[in-house]
Amino acid sequence: MMLHEVLEGYKNGQFKEGDVFQYRNNPKVKATLKAGSMVWDEDKLPVSCKDIFQDVWTNQEQEIYI
Repeated sequence: MMLHEVLEGYKNGQFKEGDVFQYRNNPKVKATLKAGSMVWDEDKLPVSCKDIFQDVWTNQEQEIYI
């Protein structure tokens, strides 16, 4: 799913506080929903924000294959 879908899903109640998402291009990159924001779990890991809205994220608790 796209990053905007994650944030819209949170707004619509599909996802909840504490849900963890993995970045498909680098599974070591994880973010947690906190207060409506995506918070990086590992802030020391450099993450390029270029085209991040076009990239795919997956809910760590769900098996989503795209």
